[in-house]
Amino acid sequence: MRYSLKTVLTVFILASLITALVNLIILNGSQSVKDKHEFWVIHTHEVIDLVNQLRTQIKNAETGQRGFLLTHDLQYLQPYNSGTKLTSKLFEALKIKTQDNPVQQNRLSELIVILNNKFSELEQTIQLVKNGQEQDALELVRTNLGRHLMGEIENTLLAFEKEERVLLEARTSEYEEAKALYHISVWLLEAMYLILIIWVIYTIKYKVMEPLQTLNTYVKSDLAENPILTSQGDSCREVEQLASDIKKRCADSEATIVKLQQAQTLDSDLLSAQNQFLVDLSLKTKLPAHKVYTALKKFKGNSASFNNSDELNELISIAHMLAETPEEIDNFVNSVEQKDTKRDAAD
Repeated sequence: MRYSLKTVLTVFILASLITALVNLIILNGSQSVKDKHEFWVIHTHEVIDLVNQLRTQIKNAETGQRGFLLTHDLQYLQPYNSGTKLTSKLFEALKIKTQDNPVQQNRLSELIVILNNKFSELEQTIQLVKNGQEQDALELVRTNLGRHLMGEIENTLLAFEKEERVLLEARTSEYEEAKALYHISVWLLEAMYLILIIWVIYTIKYKVMEPLQTLNTYVKSDLAENPILTSQGDSCREVEQLASDIKKRCADSEATIVKLQQAQTLDSDLLSAQNQFLVDLSLKTKLPAHKVYTALKKFKGNSASFNNSDELNELISIAHMLAETPEEIDNFVNSVEQKDTKRDAAD
């Protein structure tokens, strides 16, 4: 099935617009999904990082408490003081970050109770030392209450982190799938545009280039006696020469049409002259001949009635006019021959 170049260009434009629209929708959708999964991957990494920071600050607080118990130096309480403050801030950040996860929220509720007990134990031993009750403080440490609480904190944080890592694995997998879908959408868009461009190039080749080559070959064969000198390496000059030859052919056709119109005008003038000649011939021959015939018939019947000189003069005049008629016919024939000569010259 053959299509015109206009149809091909129209289909190309419509297909390009539809392809762009469809791929825009797909790209926006895949980009949105990719961004969503990427957000949750980053979010999970942030939660895991907060868990590690919380674990570190709790250990810092415990390290500061032990250093103070051993040295009674207040400078060792600096890690304890900063650890307790940062632990509170980190815990609140974790609570906000995991508010979408009820399981983690329950773990945090359990963790805050253990943390309060742990920091209460640390604060109690510090106050005993400050009050000079070092032995009581050591006795409290020997109960292993602090180590037991620290074990519970570590177990809770490990469970918390494990849950986040499971979520991270799932969310990372979803993110990779969304990213792959996004890249596939981009590749499909490029592939469809490439197919459309190849189709248009193929169509232009057979709708434009081949007809031009055929026309060029036809003109060359038509002008075999006066061949067109074209440059094989210069397509622009070749097309320009082709256009010039076509223009020359159009001018020759117009000149031929003008000659035909002039010949038609000569034929019309000749026909008009013939008609006029027949009318004149009728007036100059038929009517006078009829009068002569009537007069002769009258003379035959009664010659005495022809004594009028006026009638005789009229008959003489008519006879003279009839004698001039062959000369007029010769003049008319010469005029027609001259017009035929002019028409042949025009042709």
